[in-house]
Amino acid sequence: MPQCKKCGKKGLLLKLDEKTRLCLSCNAAFVESGKHLTEKITERVNLIAQFDDPKTVVFRCDQIEESANKLISLHKEYFLEPRSELLDVVSWCKGIKQKALSKMQK
Repeated sequence: MPQCKKCGKKGLLLKLDEKTRLCLSCNAAFVESGKHLTEKITERVNLIAQFDDPKTVVFRCDQIEESANKLISLHKEYFLEPRSELLDVVSWCKGIKQKALSKMQK
């Protein structure tokens, strides 16, 4: 019998999203909550390439990490595993931040 991982609703006629295994209302809430964070991450990742100033790069990386951690927490709240792309962005950002910090110390 289908059962939503978030709200616990269950029933023979309950429709679940194939990927998330959430009922349609919980899935819609998850998508809506994550949409803003995903847009912020994408926007800031694209901005990093435009900056040469190490302080600005570190600041933007901190913003990306903060948004990514919020998105990871949202995934956990809905009993979902964060996608590998999200984890890759966090790792990439940490590497970029470390390079910028190294430039600042020179």
